[in-house]
Amino acid sequence: MQRSGINATVISITDSAPLADRMAAMGVPWVDIGMARGAGVIPRARHYARLVAGAGADGALLMTSGYMATALRIGGYRSPIVAVEHGHVSRVLAGSRPRRWLDLIDLALGARLLDAQVAVSPFMLAELRRAPHRADATSIPNGVNLETFCPTRPVLEAGRRPVVGWAGRMVPGKGVDDLLHATARAAKRVEFELQLAGDGPDRERIQALATALGIADKVRLVGRRQDMAAFWNECDIAIASSSTFIESFGMAPLEAGACARPVVATHNGGFVDIVVDGVTGRIVDPRDPRALASAIATYIENPDRARLHGAHARQRAVARFGIRACADAYIALFERLGLPSKAAR
Repeated sequence: MQRSGINATVISITDSAPLADRMAAMGVPWVDIGMARGAGVIPRARHYARLVAGAGADGALLMTSGYMATALRIGGYRSPIVAVEHGHVSRVLAGSRPRRWLDLIDLALGARLLDAQVAVSPFMLAELRRAPHRADATSIPNGVNLETFCPTRPVLEAGRRPVVGWAGRMVPGKGVDDLLHATARAAKRVEFELQLAGDGPDRERIQALATALGIADKVRLVGRRQDMAAFWNECDIAIASSSTFIESFGMAPLEAGACARPVVATHNGGFVDIVVDGVTGRIVDPRDPRALASAIATYIENPDRARLHGAHARQRAVARFGIRACADAYIALFERLGLPSKAAR
């Protein structure tokens, strides 16, 4: 957006420390409000609205529908508000009473106060339409920086031990257990190393399971990586194995695909909008280690196919998921809502 002449600022309601270094490195200005979510925003709606108006007088782009839009309108913010649905509505729909009804009321009120509503994938748009929403809600896919996420090393180089990669939060539902069981199966057919990037409460249990399965020497937990493009280029095959955790989009498989890596993903939420089965990777059923193992081993046994699918993944990322195209789509949306056009800026 900044490259298109938009003065865009990130406003963090809560602690921005996890992202502060990255935003500073990218030259993205940000404001840290330091409020508690929900309970802190609504009672201080005027203060919140003044801060947002100071940073974004022409429009606000929210991370979700609901209380933030309500607080802005109560606080007197009058410029266009666009809310992006990243997955909150799926958690609301899967929630239990009475919290579910409170969240649905929150979504309904927010939808009435928004000027536009966006989902990050066709899957997420379908989910949004199951809850209170604007009738003109649309989909704008997340984008990847194609200059940063690009191939720098060939897939399955001869003489190099194959590397299979996974990245994400180590929490229940991400399918890491299934991936470890698949690794134990596939290791009977082919030689490779599994690298897991990320951290979370399941880390110690994952390490223990690798030991119990007798594959600790084949599994390396590399922790959090800031240089994810380098990580995916170190890998030959990418895995997105989520099971019960519903994925609204799928940045990990998109970033891996942009680096020309074939992706083996589960049939889960937005993954199927990223990975085209048999073209850019493979789609397998969730919680099916046997299918995961077969897909991994087949790629390693057929490096030409892995390279072809990786090349197609890169082409698809360039054609549909560039970050500039994503930014342009949001700018065009705000222009329709009254933001001065590029010609007038």
